[in-house]
Amino acid sequence: MRKQIFLSSVLLLGAALTMSAAERGGRTVALAGVEYSVDTLFHAKVGPGTTETSLHLVNETGQQLRVFYLTTDLTNPNTSIEAIVAQDKVPGGGTVSSMAKSHTVEGKNYFCGVNTDFFHTSGSASNGKSIVGAPVRASVAGGEIYRSGSASTSWPNIFVDRDGKMNIGAVSFENGTVTVGGKTATLKAINNDAPDNGISIYTPKYYGTPNQPWINGQCVTVPVTLEEGDYVGAGKTLKFKVCGATGTNGDCAINDGEYVLLARGSAQDVLSGLKVGDEVSAYVKVTIGDTEVFPTQLACGNPWILKAGEVLDSEGDRGDASARHPRTGIGYTTDNTKLVMMVIDGRSAISAGVHTQELAGMLYYAGADEAVNVDGGGSSTMYTEPLGVLNKTSDGHERAVASGLFVVANVPDDKTVAEVRFVDWAMNFPKYGIYTPKFYGYNKYGVLIDTDLQGVKLSCDKALGEIINDGATFYGTGEGMGALKATYNGIEAVLPVNVAASDDVAFRLKNIVIDNKREYPVEVQAVVNEKTMPINPVALTWSSENDGVATIGAADGVLRGVANGTTTITGKVGSFVGTANVSVEIPTGEVMPVAEYKDGEWKNSQFGGTDLVVSALENGVKINYTGNGTGRGAYIQLEKGCRVWSLPEKLRVRINPGNATVKKVSSTLTDAYGKVYSAWAFTTDELPKNTVSTLELNLSDNLDLTDIGVYPLTVNTLRLDMGASAKGQAFEILVPGFEAVYSAGGGSVAGIEAAQGVRVYPNPVKAGEAVTVEADGEANVRIFTLGGAVAAQAEINGTAAVSTEGMQAGMYLVRVATANGVSTAKLIVK
Repeated sequence: MRKQIFLSSVLLLGAALTMSAAERGGRTVALAGVEYSVDTLFHAKVGPGTTETSLHLVNETGQQLRVFYLTTDLTNPNTSIEAIVAQDKVPGGGTVSSMAKSHTVEGKNYFCGVNTDFFHTSGSASNGKSIVGAPVRASVAGGEIYRSGSASTSWPNIFVDRDGKMNIGAVSFENGTVTVGGKTATLKAINNDAPDNGISIYTPKYYGTPNQPWINGQCVTVPVTLEEGDYVGAGKTLKFKVCGATGTNGDCAINDGEYVLLARGSAQDVLSGLKVGDEVSAYVKVTIGDTEVFPTQLACGNPWILKAGEVLDSEGDRGDASARHPRTGIGYTTDNTKLVMMVIDGRSAISAGVHTQELAGMLYYAGADEAVNVDGGGSSTMYTEPLGVLNKTSDGHERAVASGLFVVANVPDDKTVAEVRFVDWAMNFPKYGIYTPKFYGYNKYGVLIDTDLQGVKLSCDKALGEIINDGATFYGTGEGMGALKATYNGIEAVLPVNVAASDDVAFRLKNIVIDNKREYPVEVQAVVNEKTMPINPVALTWSSENDGVATIGAADGVLRGVANGTTTITGKVGSFVGTANVSVEIPTGEVMPVAEYKDGEWKNSQFGGTDLVVSALENGVKINYTGNGTGRGAYIQLEKGCRVWSLPEKLRVRINPGNATVKKVSSTLTDAYGKVYSAWAFTTDELPKNTVSTLELNLSDNLDLTDIGVYPLTVNTLRLDMGASAKGQAFEILVPGFEAVYSAGGGSVAGIEAAQGVRVYPNPVKAGEAVTVEADGEANVRIFTLGGAVAAQAEINGTAAVSTEGMQAGMYLVRVATANGVSTAKLIVK
């Protein structure tokens, strides 16, 4: 049964809100007898008559697939389907994106496409030139035959004919003719191994030689020229003129601008005796069976996987057809009104890859009736000009391939927005979610010219929710189905939405460390189309298991530490109940030791000395050892996973190296997300001997301290990189302080300091009151909601107050741009 793709129940709104992502489809699809659930992650118009759709499939065993496909309206007058052979010659190769970019000119934009031909991955021609990147079988681009298939009848070709129609068939290039005077022979190949008893043509776009030394002395070759601007194409009559002497070498040179005709067997007589100036006529006849065809764009596939809407038993047609791999497939509808180009990722945890029958099933799901499998694996690539490479290539980067098939917009350049669309195509919206949508802008031809259109204003029915942030953000306070509307310069767009309580709601942090000064508005979020969306914490009812340890605002969800200890906080809305573990850790002063040194708990190592002894000293350690004269690579390292108390802003080392040469002091630490910061240097300068040096790491240099989720921190090592220590001499290094440094007042973060000396205070700030921003010189200040909308902005010089008028309680991002760079900090509005 063929179904409409599922857009969520919002489509019940009616035809005015319907946006079909495929002509067939549904919430499930059966691939080779296995049923998968289907979730549409992305669906958008990416150019004239063309949409891109991304799907996430899961079967009952948990196996996942990521599917990407382009659907193009073949009746659109502004587009054409065109092939490119990379480098515009047979060998070489290039990425799909580079092919599109290099061929795009004013009025002709190759705006999307996929890889096509299988190709040679190694080898050289007889003249030493590489053949890497050359299609292994037939390939035609722009009407020019780059290569024929010597056994093309065994592999199906997908091609566009001269009427612009898509076709699939076993194409033969072996029925043309070559005529000299009254003699005629069969034209059998172009830029491929020469069949016996026929003539082959080798063009300037081949390897620079026919590349067949094994037929030396068993063939006749002749260099010829073709009228400038002419080329070898299906259905063309070519007039060659002999420009040199005949020969018998199958690996003769093809000179610049020249062609070579090569005859074997009974056809040698046609070329024998030709002289400079003689004319040779050739007719290029391309056929499927007994029918002549005229391919202008052609790629060779294998196998043919979908025919007349039926999935073919194709898995014995090639060795890897029954194995799971990334794959690319190209198909079209029987009535030639739609083209479907598809990539399915593989070789990853989120996409297992498919065999060819499964690829066929997905192409049918997407609307195709006829389809072939083309080159896959690490070659599988889908590209759009406005969005880049869409799939996750299995190589981890875009691979150079032989060729590609592209949709081309044949329209004038035009940067005026005439159509606006939401980037999201439909949405099941979590109640109390906060959504600042992005918009695409298109010109009157349908070309996507702006992927982040600004200045769009929202509106909605009050039953759905309310519009905040000066028309930029939707706050889903209501329930039910409806339309979120957008307006830009009189242009309207509609997004179907269904606002309802969501089962996919969670706290961003399940474990929170806090002190008695910093306040944290608990972040609640939902997952929509694999992206997180903030939920307004004001919508939840909050409680703390132990108010003597930590309190949480019942109305605003702001967490505050009271006394050392642990507790659990709970937030409820509808059927959702969320909990988080809270550890309140109040520093005893501005400085606390990273950890107490206890022998046996630390792993100590050394190179460049002997008899290493480490013992406790105040807030740090004393290090004694005997030198051995080795300087290169010398070090001393103390290693233990030390969980650092509370919310430090710096690490500090106080060190007196005595007579030892210490060239670098560093530490390795890990944040609460598991990110490791290796060999973070306190200093890379040699320390002065017999002098106490105080060294500090500003943690904000590499960690976002405005994100309370980075805590607790774990310090793993303290390392001293050494110079040579005199052999046999005793050395003593005093480190009386290996410490964590907190803000004055026991961990207060009244003003959150960002990089480059920017301060924001008071923080939190009461809604409606001004927040002070200190910057070094002139600065542009912008305050964003978590949804990305601009809530306030100002130009300042030094210190200035920025109003929070109109801001609701919650968390905001402050972005300060100065001549020294850009800094960010989180701002809490109460």
